[in-house]
Amino acid sequence: METVYKYEKHFTETELKDVFIVYQLLYSQANQSDLLYAEKAFELYLHAIGKKYFIENNELSRFSFSNIVSIGIKLKEFKKTENFIEQHQQYINNDFRENTVSFNLSKVWYAQKLYKKAMPTLLQTEFKDVIWNLNAKHLLLKMLYETQEIEILQSNLISFKSYILRQKKIGYHKEFFLQIIHNFQYFNNYFARTG
Repeated sequence: METVYKYEKHFTETELKDVFIVYQLLYSQANQSDLLYAEKAFELYLHAIGKKYFIENNELSRFSFSNIVSIGIKLKEFKKTENFIEQHQQYINNDFRENTVSFNLSKVWYAQKLYKKAMPTLLQTEFKDVIWNLNAKHLLLKMLYETQEIEILQSNLISFKSYILRQKKIGYHKEFFLQIIHNFQYFNNYFARTG
């Protein structure tokens, strides 16, 4: 990758975009638990976005945006990740900007155990994307569990299950999230008995 950075000025923007996309795919296929690959991917993403290689028609994919945030969280680069969100949110399509920023900031705050910042954001945001809504509700459940807000957790488990059962086109996500609810209920009941 260092070679590409060194000779970057000798390539056209289109060629560089293709090179960075290939590197991004290689890093994403690499061992996800290896922090070295995560560091390289994070560096690559930030460099390529800084040069606007991943920005087309003044827009950055919300999925690429979220991938960068996830890698930053994995590396515990919380300040860099929050700066990235702040500096690049204007490239997210207007229809998804608020949801993308809210969801990703909540993930960063959750990773830092800043639940008082993350929880209100998740409670006040209705996510347009059903999968993101499911993930946001799951993140909220984890925070309620970790803060021992048992009554609120129980109420959210019931409404979450109802929400999942109403969804018709979420495929395997339905079973996945129903299993998560089951696990939360099991542990809740276990701790209530042994409490």
